[in-house]
Amino acid sequence: MVAAVLRLLFPLSFMLCLAATPVPVASQEERPDEAQLKAAFLSQIGEFVQWPPEAFRGPGEAFAIGVLGASRVAAELERLAAGRAVQGRPLAVHRLQPGELRGDLRGDLRGDLRGELPRRLGAESRLHILFVGAEEAPRLPEVLASMAERPVLVVTETPGALEAGSMINCAVEEDRIRFDVALPRAEDAGLRISARLLAMARRLQR
Repeated sequence: MVAAVLRLLFPLSFMLCLAATPVPVASQEERPDEAQLKAAFLSQIGEFVQWPPEAFRGPGEAFAIGVLGASRVAAELERLAAGRAVQGRPLAVHRLQPGELRGDLRGDLRGDLRGELPRRLGAESRLHILFVGAEEAPRLPEVLASMAERPVLVVTETPGALEAGSMINCAVEEDRIRFDVALPRAEDAGLRISARLLAMARRLQR
């Protein structure tokens, strides 16, 4: 299992070739499951997106990924994050609760303090990627509204989420990562997604 997952830590351009090439494994036991594939995707995708300067407080700030729901994905992402960096910044993973998005990430923010992490985490960094698990689908409109035009890349795993306001919606099909991208929504948030990533998208909204 470890060897198969480590294969997902190569550059995303290789990892996304899962769309064309199955992950080689020695046995069924070593086959990465859906949570592992999505965690690997999240750990790599930040290298292919450009955030505005105000999304970071300083050069030493961590690159923060928040996970709402999707406890299995969060656990795998925490494991992959150990010792890893995204854009030269240490990777930090935070498990979030729905109420925290209504408060610290929306209503309690003033001025340019957009995307602040919940105070209970004791973190000074901001949120850069938010992954919303499928079990949070009933709250998805509210969550997406709280992220509107903020420099936070919102990634989901729910059918129809792109139309609801997500920026990237991903799925695993036949042991391969598939994803759709809403480019205008990302651009409205000040994010620039690289052409390399867009070229791998199953569906691209322009």
